[in-house]
Amino acid sequence: MSVLYIDASMGISGIKLLGALVGCMERPELFIRKVNECGFEGIRLESRDTAVKGISGRVLDFTRTDEEDYGDEVDDDGTETRRRHRSVMRTLGDVEEIINDLSVSGNVRRRAAAVYEMMAKVSAGVHGRDERDIVLHRTGSRDVIASVVGVFMALEELRPDKVISSAVAVGTGRTRTSRGETDIPAPVVAKLLDGVEYTGGTESFETCTADGAALISSIADGYSEMPAMTVLRSGAGFGMREYRGGVNCVRAMFGNIAVTAANSSAAELETELYGDGCTGLECCLAGLVSLGAKDVYTLPLVSAVSGRGVLLRVICGDRTADEIAGYILKNTGARSVRRRGCVAYELDETRQEIKTSLGGVRVTRLEGFGIAKTLPLGEDVAAAAAEKEISYAEAYKRISMETD
Repeated sequence: MSVLYIDASMGISGIKLLGALVGCMERPELFIRKVNECGFEGIRLESRDTAVKGISGRVLDFTRTDEEDYGDEVDDDGTETRRRHRSVMRTLGDVEEIINDLSVSGNVRRRAAAVYEMMAKVSAGVHGRDERDIVLHRTGSRDVIASVVGVFMALEELRPDKVISSAVAVGTGRTRTSRGETDIPAPVVAKLLDGVEYTGGTESFETCTADGAALISSIADGYSEMPAMTVLRSGAGFGMREYRGGVNCVRAMFGNIAVTAANSSAAELETELYGDGCTGLECCLAGLVSLGAKDVYTLPLVSAVSGRGVLLRVICGDRTADEIAGYILKNTGARSVRRRGCVAYELDETRQEIKTSLGGVRVTRLEGFGIAKTLPLGEDVAAAAAEKEISYAEAYKRISMETD
C-alpha cells in the first residue's frame, strides 16, 4: 500500500507542502512545467535547490509579471524588508472563477474549490458574516491559489493510498491579522485545525498559514509518527523566513508499507439503474475514475419489478467512498447506493520504461506477499508489434521473456 507521510513538525503552508510533494516526483521538472501550463495568469512557478542544517530540498516561488497582489513590508524589528501579499479583495466566487478557468482535471478543480469553501466558511463563522461575502485577503492571492491547486495536482500524480501527517507546529506568541493582533493560532487557523493534531513548536511566531491548515485538514487520513515504511522518494519544501530554532520546511516521504488484512481496506458501492436513470452513464464512469475509483463496471440486470437495467459497481478506497457515492447519486438516476466494506490485498505498483529487443516499452511492476511480476503496457506492446510487423501475441511473449 502506498503511503505519503507529511512531516509538518516545523509548520506548514501551501507552497512549502507543494515543494515537498514535488520532491517526491520521479520527474519534478516536468510537473513544474505542467503547473505553469495549466492557465495561471501573471505568475510562473520556479524552483531552486537549497540545503539548511543538513536538510536538502527546494524553494518554490512564483515570479510575477505584474505586482497586483504584492507589496513591500518591513519586519517588526525593522531589520529586513520582505515581499508580502497586499490585501487583495477576492471573494470565494472570484477564487472559484479562477479555479474553474484552469486546465486541470475535474477532481483537482473540485478539491481545490472545497479547500477555499472551507476557508471562507470558517472565516464567515469567526466574523459573523455570509461566506460568499467574505474577502479572502492573503489566501485569495494568485500564488496561494496556485499552490493549493498545485498540491492537488501533485496528489493526483502520486496517487497515494493513504496520507499520514505528523502533528502540525503552529508557532507561539501573537500575530497580526486584518482585525488586529491575536494569539497564535489565530481564530480562523485554529478553527481550520479542528480535528487536526497540532502543537506550538519551536518558533515564537506563526508557522501555520490558513491555506496550510485547510490543506492538511483536507488531505490527511490520520496523524501519527512516521510509520515503518519503505521510502521510495522524499522531498522538502522550504520557506523564505529563517527560523531561530528549527528549519523552515515541510518534509514528505512517499513509499510503501506492508499490506495486511489489518491495514488495507476497500469499499464496494453498487446501485441499479433503469430507463432514463442510465442517461449520461458513460460520462459518469469517467468521472468516477477521476475521483479515485480503483475499478468501475456495469452488468446487465433484469428485475421482476423494474424490468431491464444495469447494475453499476464501483471498487474504491474507504476514504473516497462517501464522495464517490455522492457523485453517483448526483449524476445518475439512482435512488440509493449500497456500500459494503471489505479487506483488500493489493500488490504495490510502480511503473517504469525498459529497453527490449523491440524498443522501449513501459511496464508495470507488482510486488507484495512474496510475489513479484512485471506486466508490459498493452498500448506499448501493440505499438511494438505494429512497428516490427509481428502479431500482438508474439510481441507480448518476447517482451515478457525479456522483463522476467
